Amino acid sequence: MVPGPRLLLTWAAALLLLGCPAEDLGVELPKGGPQSVSAEDLQRDAWAIQKAGRPGDAAGHVAKRLAQMRLLPGFGSTWVGADPGTAVVCGRKDGQGAPGALIVAEGDPASTDGQVVWAALISLGKATDLPTPPARGLWLCATPDAAATAALLAAPPTPLAGVDVMVLGALSGPSLDAAPAVRGSVPVTALAAAEPGVGALGEVDMRRVVGHVVAVHGRLPL
Repeated sequence: MVPGPRLLLTWAAALLLLGCPAEDLGVELPKGGPQSVSAEDLQRDAWAIQKAGRPGDAAGHVAKRLAQMRLLPGFGSTWVGADPGTAVVCGRKDGQGAPGALIVAEGDPASTDGQVVWAALISLGKATDLPTPPARGLWLCATPDAAATAALLAAPPTPLAGVDVMVLGALSGPSLDAAPAVRGSVPVTALAAAEPGVGALGEVDMRRVVGHVVAVHGRLPL
């Protein structure tokens, strides 16, 4: 007699509890790395950021999701900067060596471009969620505008000597461009894939955004 689906599931659960590798059961578990970035995750997080409404609530969603990716609070024991009106949120991933990069996702969370770039930051966090620490530490931050970015970099959560600072702008367009820039007095690499006249969130091609997130990940000194 061939076991039914329910019995097979019971056996699979028992084997997992006994320590049998999931791969031996034909079960594919989620993994970190760039291959973990998905259009579905980006869409879900972007919609959640839009639904949050107030910038502080949107920052709270980003903090919650970065914590799920095993990042740590970026401002001491807290995720959000001292001035809640600016809605600046940062998380950190400690590495085996000194911090190597600080990524700032800059965009108004009330706008489509802002919702997409803040969601992209969460996906970057997912891509770094690996079993072993990276070679160098990483900071991931979200800011609502250029002024908030400049203020963050003027009083950064980690010393910037030897740290690559990248500022992510709009990511809904087809081509990711990189250019040197200065924010406040800090040299940065500005990365953006702008699409003039971008419409509602539901019109953004998240498959494009996946490619841009993977490209940014490839620039990290991990």
